[in-house]
Amino acid sequence: MSPARLRVYWTDRALEDLDREATAKQSERVIVELDRMAGWGWSTGRRAPEYGHNAQYRSIRPLGVIYEVVGRNLYVLRVLHGRRLRELP
Repeated sequence: MSPARLRVYWTDRALEDLDREATAKQSERVIVELDRMAGWGWSTGRRAPEYGHNAQYRSIRPLGVIYEVVGRNLYVLRVLHGRRLRELP
């Protein structure tokens, strides 16, 4: 039996980041990859405590996505271009 799908929620800040940092093609790739991850029912990122207690980081090059999984919900917190990340989590 496969795990239950996560529901994806985007914060206003993450949407602003995506609009500012990504090309249309990169934006589409981020959305598709996060939807795929949500379909698995679990996250594949590394811990990123500098962005919040339960925050995780996933690289979708050249972007980095900061998100949290709470229950069955995946909250996208930030989308940053790799050049803005001083040190990848």
